[in-house]
Amino acid sequence: MPEAIAGEQLAIKKSTLRCMRRERRIRPGVDWIYSTGCKNSSVLYNVHSIIELQMQRTIQIAREEDQKRQTEAEGNRLAIETYDEPDSGTPTGSEA
Repeated sequence: MPEAIAGEQLAIKKSTLRCMRRERRIRPGVDWIYSTGCKNSSVLYNVHSIIELQMQRTIQIAREEDQKRQTEAEGNRLAIETYDEPDSGTPTGSEA
């Protein structure tokens, strides 16, 4: 599908699509093609393929964020100092 329609359906700007294509964040021959097979022809996008790719990347990013949060939480848990309750048989400073 043409760039303008693909951008609208994906809710991203045409310039973002071009950037994604240039940086190979979307795959040539799978997510986009040259309409005539020549380099200077217009580009057509496979919106369903791009959505599937974005879903996979979103899942990967979410998992990485979850792992980072879990690691930070474990580090915070280990950094917390705990103190024992004083023994009833141990004299305090005023009793000694």
